[in-house]
Amino acid sequence: MLTLQPKAPWVDTYESTAESIATVVESEAPLFAGEHGKELTAALLVSVAWFESTFKPTAIGDSGRSFGLFQIQKGNLSAGVTSEILMNDKQIGVREALRLLRKSMQTCTQKKVDERLALYVSGSCERGEPASRARMGYARHLVAKHPPPPK
Repeated sequence: MLTLQPKAPWVDTYESTAESIATVVESEAPLFAGEHGKELTAALLVSVAWFESTFKPTAIGDSGRSFGLFQIQKGNLSAGVTSEILMNDKQIGVREALRLLRKSMQTCTQKKVDERLALYVSGSCERGEPASRARMGYARHLVAKHPPPPK
């Protein structure tokens, strides 16, 4: 995260963001099959947070409709989760993002794998392919640049 956004005023939040991503990825099923599915899932979460908020936990976008690290809209939040909770509890934010990424991957099955985040990034499987490819490509780049240790 420091490499991607080294001088942000919220740089002191990076460690807890990384810990939240690691904790959630360890406790949930990965988005990807294979030996390094968890690592690619974590890299995708980092990639999405970078693209959506440059890692700013309190980011508000889309004219006040999207919130937090992953810029999740209120209408997509689980019951009982508010925008305030999303911006203040990183683990809940990561869980919400992972749930929505999984939904997008499972809904947009007619797309190539790297375009299956279309629903997440645009609200429709019919749009958002370039943004999906960018996020997936960057996640793959992160794993290639920082390969997981041998198991």
